[in-house]
Amino acid sequence: MGMILRDDLMALDYLAARREVDAERIGVMGMSMGAQRAWWLMALDERLQTACHLLPHAPTESDGARIAQGHGIYYYVPNLLNHFDTEALWR
Repeated sequence: MGMILRDDLMALDYLAARREVDAERIGVMGMSMGAQRAWWLMALDERLQTACHLLPHAPTESDGARIAQGHGIYYYVPNLLNHFDTEALWR
């Protein structure tokens, strides 16, 4: 997920630098894993003013079982839920 988000941040840098883009009015949206990416981007970059997320997957304490069932590892930040709950990250 870190590599994916780095690519997204680089795309945001490019977008914000474009002459025809109002850098004060940039938003992000995504569906499913894209929604997860939108959440993380909002948490990582203050230039984003709004986000729309459709059908996101919110990590919970029981997600260890989901990983074991084959759910993508890219959704998870190791040990994050030892320190925060999901809702605290997006406030």
